[in-house]
Amino acid sequence: MTKGLNQMNKIRIACVFVTFAAGCIDSSPQYFAGPHRAARFLHEPNRSPFPLNVNDEFAAIASGESTFAGMYLDADRSPVVRLTDTTHLKSVLAAGLNSSITDRKLAIDRIRVLPAAFSFKTLKQWYDREGQLGLPGVVGTSIDVTNDRLYFRVTTEADQATIADKLTALGIPREAVFIDVGPAPILTSGTVRDHIRPLIGGIQTYVYVNSTPHDTLCTLGFIVKNSAGEFFMSASHCSDSIFHFVGFPDSTWQDSVKSAHFIGTKYQDPAWYNSSPPCPTGKTPCRYSDAALWQIASGVSNSPGLIAVTTSPNSDSTQLASGSPLTITDSGGWSGGSYRAPLEGDGPFWKTGRSTGTTSGHVPAGGACYDFHPPSYPYILCETKVTAKDSLGDSGSPVYGWDGSSSTIALWGIANGKTGTDTLVFSTMENINSDFVTASYGRIDSYLVPGPALTGLTIGGPTTIGETYCVWSSTPSGGTGPFVYTWSVYGYGDSNPLQVDTTSSSTDYFGYYNLGTSFSIYATVTDFYGVEADNSLGVSGTGYSC
Repeated sequence: MTKGLNQMNKIRIACVFVTFAAGCIDSSPQYFAGPHRAARFLHEPNRSPFPLNVNDEFAAIASGESTFAGMYLDADRSPVVRLTDTTHLKSVLAAGLNSSITDRKLAIDRIRVLPAAFSFKTLKQWYDREGQLGLPGVVGTSIDVTNDRLYFRVTTEADQATIADKLTALGIPREAVFIDVGPAPILTSGTVRDHIRPLIGGIQTYVYVNSTPHDTLCTLGFIVKNSAGEFFMSASHCSDSIFHFVGFPDSTWQDSVKSAHFIGTKYQDPAWYNSSPPCPTGKTPCRYSDAALWQIASGVSNSPGLIAVTTSPNSDSTQLASGSPLTITDSGGWSGGSYRAPLEGDGPFWKTGRSTGTTSGHVPAGGACYDFHPPSYPYILCETKVTAKDSLGDSGSPVYGWDGSSSTIALWGIANGKTGTDTLVFSTMENINSDFVTASYGRIDSYLVPGPALTGLTIGGPTTIGETYCVWSSTPSGGTGPFVYTWSVYGYGDSNPLQVDTTSSSTDYFGYYNLGTSFSIYATVTDFYGVEADNSLGVSGTGYSC
């Protein structure tokens, strides 16, 4: 989880040369000229301008440097870069890997380089072709950059042999493929099991499936609010009309079916895609997430932004911990206006579910962009695997980043299945947003933790100064942190933003050394939900001091 620092940066300007007290910065390519609006893209009407998944991210780097074979994190969170020519690290960094590393707050000076037999471009071309074959018995696929190979999961040894022969016939070397045999993946529907009010994330729900009929135990993911009402998110497959909405009420209770325990009905569930694109060839129908939104019934008390945590994590305890719940203060993968998907080796990721309580783990090899295909269900594309315990009833569980001791977390998504006893699968918030935006429902995280509305921004400081160094402050009216502040100065022909700060503080500071002429200061603040406010202040250079 990103923690903002409230710090004063001293900036001195002579003509258009910009220096920070700690060193120099390149002021030219990163932001638009003019009064900049530092959007965090949480309210963009279309898909994020950043790569939705790590495969797209790595493919973009590989298009600029063909020796790139992928990146993962080791146990110390050091980047491990695989190259078919280990002398090309500098070129790979210039092709985009530098941003991939710094956006994730990883240390470039800790990079390790390992040789690879196959480039990522080659692996991706093979991976995209396998969907055209209609391979029998395949229930999961991914590109495993840790081991420089393609990964397939099947349920029988006969399917394993058939797939190996077909891939070889395609010209894919046997050493570039690992075919795993194991049980079919399970969508895990099926204390935090008690009657709990107000509603919070991580507690038991009980869905009556009308068409069968049968009952389904699942987990409430998290609560959101907007102008249409109050809602909670859980897994789509916990409902009757899976991956679409056909009018069944999908009545839901917490914790059991009693009239006083009724909490709501399903409200939005994007339809699956039946064509290619957006589905990869051979992988239709598909969706990018297993998620749906339920409307909370009138009068049911709830607490947006709160997630339950159980005692003794990773012990199967379902007892609420003292001091529970945790508070969502950030959206996983976002930092300073950029989004980056999880990498192999990333973590820890945590979840709280009604069956196994609070558990944690890391993304295993081949688990960063896993095409999940439970039998008789559409493909769920580019899910994230985590080596954390998960069981029937844990579907819909909130997945989050946490240090294991603080009271705040970053929400990453919701769990929907497992590929083994100790490996859960989850949909990231960006995958969920992609499906909901495509269905014209809008981004879910924009209504995650409603706080006071951001209604304005005040700039405080001197309006007449001389040739001296002065400090201005900006304070938003309302809004929910962390905030992104962008400061711009217009004078001496300089039209580039000079300072961008991310901080949890409600006040930010900007220092400027004037050379004795008049100028204007522009400030923009963007809150956690992407809501913006801006203001400007004219400053005369005819004075003598601050």
